Amino acid sequence: VFTFGRFNPLTSGHEIMINDVIKQAKSFGGKPLIFTSQTQDSKKNPLSYNDKTKYLKKFWGRKIIKDTSIVT
Repeated sequence: VFTFGRFNPLTSGHEIMINDVIKQAKSFGGKPLIFTSQTQDSKKNPLSYNDKTKYLKKFWGRKIIKDTSIVT
């Protein structure tokens, strides 16, 4: 089970979504995968890709995929 997100910034809604992906993956015996966009600009996307993945990994660990070759 997977999801994509901008996560810029990370919100409580993202937390609900990620926890649901984890729950759904567990119910199917699968692996939850979370992908974030690499978009960055000062107005709408202030966090860098590295910052977003750092924060996401802090809370959800290895479920967060950091692979710059993946285009969301």
